[in-house]
Amino acid sequence: SSNRLLVIFGTVIGVLIVAGVVLGLVLGDDQTAASLPEDTPEGTVERYILAIKAEDYEKAYSYLSPEVLAEDTSLDTYQEWSQRYSWQRESYGWKVALGESSVTDDKATVTVTIDVFRPDVPFSDPIHTRRYNFQLEREGTSWIITSPVYPLYLY
Repeated sequence: SSNRLLVIFGTVIGVLIVAGVVLGLVLGDDQTAASLPEDTPEGTVERYILAIKAEDYEKAYSYLSPEVLAEDTSLDTYQEWSQRYSWQRESYGWKVALGESSVTDDKATVTVTIDVFRPDVPFSDPIHTRRYNFQLEREGTSWIITSPVYPLYLY
């Protein structure tokens, strides 16, 4: 009777492990392609965040205002820019939701909500929610981010 119970328990554990592996392979890493038009403020912010998530820092850096970056001489290259937060980079999961946006002439604001999951924080909420207003300016037919220019808020 106890051997039979152990076999059933082992089978259930085995099925759960196989289901977890299958889900992990099917769902995989959330490498969602950009879905918003590139020539909109929302599309620019979306591509910037997706580039950071993919650790394509050179591409992420290209969405930032060169004039704003020029004010800080320690940010001459994307390598210097990305090292500003590399010490904070963890394997924490995070998701981003684009909120309301407003456009006035050549300036725009896009509200972004970022949920960072930190399971190693005992006795507190493991999900930290932050909201940011991305400021953008029109440059020709595209948009560039003028604030915030540091990706510290993602981690």
